[in-house]
Amino acid sequence: GRLADVYGSPVLVGSDSTGDLYMLNPTVCLDEGESFTRVASSQVLTTGRKEISIYNVYLEAPSEGDPDNEVSLLYSDNQGETYVVSDEPQVNLDDDQEFVWRSLGTVRAPGRIFRLVDKGSFNRINCLYINER
Repeated sequence: GRLADVYGSPVLVGSDSTGDLYMLNPTVCLDEGESFTRVASSQVLTTGRKEISIYNVYLEAPSEGDPDNEVSLLYSDNQGETYVVSDEPQVNLDDDQEFVWRSLGTVRAPGRIFRLVDKGSFNRINCLYINER
């Protein structure tokens, strides 16, 4: 549930270049005083002739980070061979930060991979959802 939002929870992360594993503290956006780049991926699958229009992609994150730092949404329709960089998100600041990317086209088979690249805008992702508002 949402207990991680309230209490924080340890997250195991790794380096794909060194193979090292680290325990990420979800309440800190810095490593040795410097912000660092984090990448999270997700996908939408579709089969056959089915198409999905992507009207909005919403990202909710706790407000401990700095919304002025860079956060980008990239997507791939060719299974990760190339990525398109989305326009800058609309940022809404309430209790949590909400980043909104709009009008991201149509997904056809086999689907779309989303890649979120964060450079210190938030400590963790609460949720990422599509077409729900």
